Amino acid sequence: MAERRLSRRSRSRRKTSGAGGLLAVAADVVCREFRDDDPDRTVAVMLHLWWNSGSGERRFCDLLQEARTITKARIAAGQVQLGEPGRRRAMPYLLAVLRDLLAQAANVQP
Repeated sequence: MAERRLSRRSRSRRKTSGAGGLLAVAADVVCREFRDDDPDRTVAVMLHLWWNSGSGERRFCDLLQEARTITKARIAAGQVQLGEPGRRRAMPYLLAVLRDLLAQAANVQP
């Protein structure tokens, strides 16, 4: 009964406070920034990548931030061509960069 009384914002805040909460917030920001057409699918992919990487959530979010920075730089340099200028569909590119960063991180760790 008490769960029904919580506002949508409160439920959302409660949901992101557990494991994966930091990632959920970071993924939401990235999805909005790159105009993702299916953010639920992207978040599911990111959670899958995180789970399979064996990385801590904070480390994974650091790699996501690095992938975001790389993707933005490559969009600015004209290397990402999906979509119209100003409306680039960069999420597939960002996920590819993230996968590469995860592979590099796995090779560095003992």
